[in-house]
Amino acid sequence: MRSAWLALLLVGCTSANPNWAGGVGSGGNGGSGGNGGNPTGGSSAPDLGAPDLAPAADLAPAPTGCNDGERSCSSSAPASSLVCAQGQFANDRTCPAGASMLTSPPACAGGFCQPPAGAPACNHPAPNDDDCFSLLSSYSFACEPFVDGQGGVSWFCGSAIGANGAGQSCKSGQECRSGICDDNGLCFRACDSMRGCPTGSLDCRSVTFVVEGQTVTADGCVPNN
Repeated sequence: MRSAWLALLLVGCTSANPNWAGGVGSGGNGGSGGNGGNPTGGSSAPDLGAPDLAPAADLAPAPTGCNDGERSCSSSAPASSLVCAQGQFANDRTCPAGASMLTSPPACAGGFCQPPAGAPACNHPAPNDDDCFSLLSSYSFACEPFVDGQGGVSWFCGSAIGANGAGQSCKSGQECRSGICDDNGLCFRACDSMRGCPTGSLDCRSVTFVVEGQTVTADGCVPNN
């Protein structure tokens, strides 16, 4: 009786199971047909190439606009000379115009303001603001220095730049009629004698200033107190 039960269990365990995915024989090999799309014949994914792990080339530093001390000219009106500081160009001097903005506008070349076309010289025998009034019959002009490229300056009558007159305090040349603020923080006015200064409270004395990188020493009107 016991043998009959064992026989029945053995038959039940070995009967066909339609849900069984395993097995051997040619039926099991049918699944390999799905790999026909892979020309390598294997079941692994195609080689997409290894990621590029090579180090990136060093990026060049951003170029600076200029080298310190380098000079240039503005590209827009009014004309002005520029000087490089900390890699950037900055306004150095507003260039003066001549007797007529239409015929002698402000001009800059090579990083330096140029004498206005047709502007009269004002150094007879030394720089003097009064020469400009005598020559042009107008107080709208001042005797101003222009770097001459020979290590010095030349003097010509150009349009007044700022509103402050001789001996008045200043922080930059743009505040002064002459466009020059001297080393003492005073607006420069060229003179060649006591008569070159407008009031009795000013004396004509030697002063020093820097114009477009050039150190200049000339007589100017300064307070006498």
